[in-house]
Order: sequence, then C-alpha cells, then structure tokens
Amino acid sequence: MVPVVYHNFELMTSVESKRGGGDRMLVRMPLKELTLEQLQSLKTHHLSESAEGIKDFSDHTTPDHEPFPTLERVFKEIDPHVGFNIEVRR
Repeated sequence: MVPVVYHNFELMTSVESKRGGGDRMLVRMPLKELTLEQLQSLKTHHLSESAEGIKDFSDHTTPDHEPFPTLERVFKEIDPHVGFNIEVRR
C-alpha cells in the first residue's frame, strides 16, 4: 500500500523459461499484485515495447532501470517549483 509513480496498471517483465537454455519471454503483470520491493527489483519493459522483444539490461546502474519511485521520493527529489498532475488509481 505504498503509492508509486507509474503510468499503467500493468507492466511487462521478462521471465526465464523453466526449460532452461536461457530462453526468456515477456509476461504482462498487474502492478497491484506486487509489493514495492518486488516492483523495484524487476527489470521492466513498457507495454508498448512487447513487440520489440526483450531489452538488454547489461547496464544495471542507469536510473531508467530503477522504475517505480515512491510518491514520497518524487516529492522530495523534484524541484518544488515544478508542477505535475497526479492521477490516483486503485
């Protein structure tokens, strides 16, 4: 029950096939089913990227690979003079 910043109700993440061999596939997941820790540990794809295949996440340090900031973190880190529109979804 921690508010996070994200545009969609669902996300795409890659999972490894149980057949092994490094086979990975994209899976659509609802955000509400995951904890904050789980959300922040995932390497995600935007839903519109599903046709492009699985991304290479070799650079794990870029901020783009750290999705789902909490609303509290956003309020603390964004310049107070910046305006933005918040839509609350459940």
